[in-house]
Amino acid sequence: MLKSCKNILIKNINLQLSLGTTINNIPFWADIENDICRGFVAMKATSPYAAEIYVMGVRKEYHRVGIGKALCSELMRHAAEQGYEYLHVKTVA
Repeated sequence: MLKSCKNILIKNINLQLSLGTTINNIPFWADIENDICRGFVAMKATSPYAAEIYVMGVRKEYHRVGIGKALCSELMRHAAEQGYEYLHVKTVA
């Protein structure tokens, strides 16, 4: 299931140019229910002490039900386990 969610990310959300193949080499979590990828988040290390939320998305029909919060919580737990002290996110206007 995780592989199919990554394929959805790369193919349907059209992030091939910014992500390339690096999405296969970074920590990645997905919320999947009944074969539907409802949301995803990926983390990328930026230094020995910091990481970023590299990419994240939740399908519109699943907004406001806690999926993004649960995904971020898992990412933050993993980041802390790995010894990262800072977590950041870049935004694009």
